[in-house]
Amino acid sequence: MKGNNIFRVALLSYIILTIGGKELKSTNSGENTGLTFTNQQVNKTVQTEDGDIYDCVDVNQQPTFKHPLFKDHEIQMEPSSSPIRLDIKSPLVAAVSHAQLSTIDCPIGTIPILRNNKLDTTMVQGISTLASNDLQQLVAGIKYWDEIYGSQASINVYEPKVKQDSNDLSASWIQIGSVPKVGKGVGIGAGSCVYPSFSGDSFARFHISWDNEELKKNCIDHNCPGFVQVSRSVGLGGRVHPISVYNGPQYVIDVLIFKDPKTKNWWLAYGSNNTPIGY
Repeated sequence: MKGNNIFRVALLSYIILTIGGKELKSTNSGENTGLTFTNQQVNKTVQTEDGDIYDCVDVNQQPTFKHPLFKDHEIQMEPSSSPIRLDIKSPLVAAVSHAQLSTIDCPIGTIPILRNNKLDTTMVQGISTLASNDLQQLVAGIKYWDEIYGSQASINVYEPKVKQDSNDLSASWIQIGSVPKVGKGVGIGAGSCVYPSFSGDSFARFHISWDNEELKKNCIDHNCPGFVQVSRSVGLGGRVHPISVYNGPQYVIDVLIFKDPKTKNWWLAYGSNNTPIGY
């Protein structure tokens, strides 16, 4: 995601409550997915231990590059610099452990793309209407208003019970957004989300979302052009585990969103080492 905007509000620990693996020997790239690739485009297909199936696609053939605006785009494989991390000691740090994202062993020069036949419809429709006035929602978190260039949060990962036959979702999220004087603002967010109506299960999964100003809609992972993934091992849309237990062990994921001072790209990074996922 690229832009010259300075985002002015960050929502940390944003909670919304709404009413490696094994390689597969053969694959049908067009089955049960809104993101289809030909056999020539898929370098390798991997099934994780959780059962998710990822296609390893050439980094230059990922969905974003189907858009004409990205025809001559040169991929930035890593940030020009990373924010200086402030080590703030907390008495709770010793009581938590780090959860892990789904990791896929894709070959160098490729990235993992999750097969998901519901990604293009229910997830996008649900997330894009979260801020509407007529939608019932319960939000708890911290809002910080300022002129900022990034934000980081340790997100506690839970798998709350969400009704299977509804469009309800529960998310633990970090969000950065602009607040214009006139019109609707735009934002970038990432975190864990339980959303059975699109994923088909009640597992906590890792997603990134952003507002596509050209298409005037909210985008998730690779469902529309804008996000360029560079990591060959992090699978967007994959499960996060282990999860926290009430009055028991606690697990978190570290998520960082920041603006590259040179390229103006907004980066998503993960983990204690701020491993870049994409921009």
